[in-house]
Amino acid sequence: MNTTYRNSHERPCGSGLVLPLFVLLLSIAWFAEASESLPAFPGAEGFGAVSVGGRHGKVIRVTNLNADGPGSLQAAASASGPRIVVFDVAGVIRGDLQIKHPNITIAGESAPSPGITLVGRIVARPQDGQRLHDIVIRFLRIRQKPVRGHTGDVIQLPKSERIILDHLSLAWGNDELIDIIHSSEVTVQWCTLEESDPTGHSKGEAHNFALLSAYPLSGNISIHHNLFAHNSRRNPSLSPYVENKPADFRNNVIYNFKQGLGHDGHKPAAGINLIENYYKRGPNSERIQLFEFSDRGKYFLKGNHLADFGPVNRPGDVGFFSSFHIGVSREGELQENEFPVATVQTDDAVTAYLKVLALAGSFPRDRVTRRTIREVITGTGSWRRGGPAEPDDDWFLSGMGQQSKPEDRDGDGMPDQWEQQKGLDPDRESANQLMANGYTAIEVYLHERAEALIKGPRQRGAIELAID
Repeated sequence: MNTTYRNSHERPCGSGLVLPLFVLLLSIAWFAEASESLPAFPGAEGFGAVSVGGRHGKVIRVTNLNADGPGSLQAAASASGPRIVVFDVAGVIRGDLQIKHPNITIAGESAPSPGITLVGRIVARPQDGQRLHDIVIRFLRIRQKPVRGHTGDVIQLPKSERIILDHLSLAWGNDELIDIIHSSEVTVQWCTLEESDPTGHSKGEAHNFALLSAYPLSGNISIHHNLFAHNSRRNPSLSPYVENKPADFRNNVIYNFKQGLGHDGHKPAAGINLIENYYKRGPNSERIQLFEFSDRGKYFLKGNHLADFGPVNRPGDVGFFSSFHIGVSREGELQENEFPVATVQTDDAVTAYLKVLALAGSFPRDRVTRRTIREVITGTGSWRRGGPAEPDDDWFLSGMGQQSKPEDRDGDGMPDQWEQQKGLDPDRESANQLMANGYTAIEVYLHERAEALIKGPRQRGAIELAID
């Protein structure tokens, strides 16, 4: 145990502080079991909250913004074994990121301001036929570079399980922004899915879709507290194929769309919850379909709200079938009871609208997401890539302050001052020291960093942020 205390009376207590040695020795078995049942991080909800990511693994520091090579993000993603990736640098990384092995946490919240922008995409490239699992990715801005003649999902994690994507800002994919086909135990929460690219897809124009979850092996999917803005269809496309492994879509904001829920010919075998979502038409929403149901599907709807119309939960509700061509298909079977799913703290649709606009996405927000939030509030914007064809680094980072990384003498990913405050030795690596709340020291530090990033936006709210 790494402490500098002379006796037990000097040791501080609390959820983020070091336990006395004798307690750790007596409780080590309990901690090992408890760590597996902890959420991925405080605030992780839904089916993907069970992901352990790189917990108890090595800490890998990203020390440059190169596309690959020693010290790069790609080198960390390519490493094997459990690993937690932290950032000593901030700025723009250009190039696709390939995840080759399971058990990884990519902690964008660890970067100094202005954080990390990836110009490219994140794709699964498992080695030796293995199925990727336990993936945690937080606080990144990912902007796909222009691609022509083939698909270009911003995040593509097929045939994977136990995934949680949190506080990501995603834009400019020209197929989907998120592709999680054949995947299970997945949460996408507090993300912004913006401006999928309406040009350049191999299937033609206007293939600017948002999120796809379908095909065999897919199930237990949680999509909550996200912003879907300026995407034509698949907002989202959910077809859980595994029986008794439902999909849960709640407290999301969907703006300037043509189609909300869709299936595109897939036949869901498990149920789908559609709960307290907020829909708002935009300039491209002349004809919209809120829900495209499958004749084999079973659905539970509650509290969904269409701005300027009201509730949209039954075919008789205002706005379901109207002169504005707003409606749902008449197929499928509506259920009286919610399908059992992993817990998500649920707000009413209007409250969710305000919370999502204030808190979704990576912080600090870049000019793309700041503009998107303004457009949602003002009812403006359109389907497009909202920026130059080839933006330079300064364009991406405009309006965001810069900070340097605090001193970390032992290179364990935690600043010396923070370690001293927690009773750790800043000259000795202690990232995997178990803390009183069951998480490791590096996890506790990252949790505090994440909370600090959203503290200001939580206090200020969406409207004030939008007019900055």
